[in-house]
Amino acid sequence: SENLKSFEEMVQSEEDRIEITAAANRCMEFNNSIPAFINQHLDGYVYWLEITEKKRFNRVVLQGVPVNAAEELQEQVFSKIDRVVLTSATLTTHKGFEFIQERIGFEPQEQSILDSPFDYSNQALIYISGDLPEPSEEIEKYASAMARRCGELVEISQGRTFILFTSYALMDQVFDRLQYFSGKFSLLKQGEIPTGQMIRRFKETPAVIFGTNSFWQGVDIPGDALKSVIITKLPFDVPSEPLTEARIEDLRRRSIDPFLHYQIPRAIIQTKQGFGRLIRKQSDTGVVSILDSRMIHRGYGKQFLDSLPSCKVVEDLNQVKEFFKLETKAPVKN
Repeated sequence: SENLKSFEEMVQSEEDRIEITAAANRCMEFNNSIPAFINQHLDGYVYWLEITEKKRFNRVVLQGVPVNAAEELQEQVFSKIDRVVLTSATLTTHKGFEFIQERIGFEPQEQSILDSPFDYSNQALIYISGDLPEPSEEIEKYASAMARRCGELVEISQGRTFILFTSYALMDQVFDRLQYFSGKFSLLKQGEIPTGQMIRRFKETPAVIFGTNSFWQGVDIPGDALKSVIITKLPFDVPSEPLTEARIEDLRRRSIDPFLHYQIPRAIIQTKQGFGRLIRKQSDTGVVSILDSRMIHRGYGKQFLDSLPSCKVVEDLNQVKEFFKLETKAPVKN
């Protein structure tokens, strides 16, 4: 970085000088980060190394993240700003803000939950499948059953479907098993083509998108192009991931049940984000299918349902078919 700064004085172009300064700053930051990563001297941090295989080279990332960011956010952000407003459709779990407040260290003077502009009871249906294997069962059996049910739902909605996954492995297996639809609908898998191109093709023709994390949020497709969102599995964080593992251990040290007070609320928020892909305006209609049988067979399933918009909930595919028949006859008006 010092050599770059010396070279900067010899450069005449202002544009080149700016680029060299930025490069020098990055080098200094990297130089300062290496000892911090090796020594791991910051209390309350978890460190790990990520290696991502690329076609030409492997990408190596050194990660150092606070186990609990609440204190730092309070000191570095909230305490230095006169007014802070947090707004989102997915801030709450169990109809309250307690989880997000604890995680980010935010203590609001006022809080409010506003009604949605959408009439979910008429615009949307939730289908839950209680007859499928649980995710912990043998992978081939689980993937085959998942693909079969996804295929039935895709047929009912005539494409126009997002299938959301929590892992690339299951996404690949279901995608391969649904290739018989390729002559009828465009089958678009995340990673095969750029996201922007996937969205354009999805809007242009009846299609099915197979997506992981980035498709659970931030994707906006109002109108008839999207009529069905399939959540294949409740999006619990992988317990062995370094940050998740560290947070679970931290909660246990404080005699707090990590599953109840961290893992479930986190999964609820992401499920709400996945649900939110469907209804984007007051004339949208469609079905959200949750194919994780734990929604029915585990006690925490009710917590997920209670956190989702109030819709009719069914367990019979025939009722999904009936919903689509009725909504084509009497579409919701603006």
